[in-house]
Amino acid sequence: QNLCANISINSITNCFCYESALSEKKNEQFYYPILNYGREYNFGGMSLSSESNESFQPAKIDTLDNIFANLQSLKILKIDSEGMEANVIKGGFNLIKRTNPVIYFENDRIDKSQELIELLWSLGYRLSWHIVPMYNKNNFFENENNIFECMYSFNMIGIKKDCEINIDLPEVKDSSEHPLGR
Repeated sequence: QNLCANISINSITNCFCYESALSEKKNEQFYYPILNYGREYNFGGMSLSSESNESFQPAKIDTLDNIFANLQSLKILKIDSEGMEANVIKGGFNLIKRTNPVIYFENDRIDKSQELIELLWSLGYRLSWHIVPMYNKNNFFENENNIFECMYSFNMIGIKKDCEINIDLPEVKDSSEHPLGR
């Protein structure tokens, strides 16, 4: 609801909102916690679970390939799916092969990093790390209180190997290495 409200009040006309979780297959079953939106919580950091109990509800699952089956042009694909990035990419295999977008994604789960890197390599992408501090001194509210001391966001950018875009970021050469594992 917040996303739709923001899209509307900012007159964004080339954006469509879908109330779906993305994964590899439409018939997968995942659950998400029943949330109290009146409480303070990191709603963007919520993960899906394959197990259910009384505090979870079923999620509607879809794939990028299904939603965008007819999309012929895609310049950039941004993925932040709390550890399910490989699932999202597998569910968008045809879209990615057809449109060759730049892919920007979170890679902060050491246990899932190698699979994710090798998946994108198999699709013909070269990858670079984009590691940014959580605090920016030039923040919107000019808040000087850095409550994120020594906290970083671990992201990657993927560009097709045959694309001649050069970026000044460290390229990934070893899929088994992750900056958090050092």
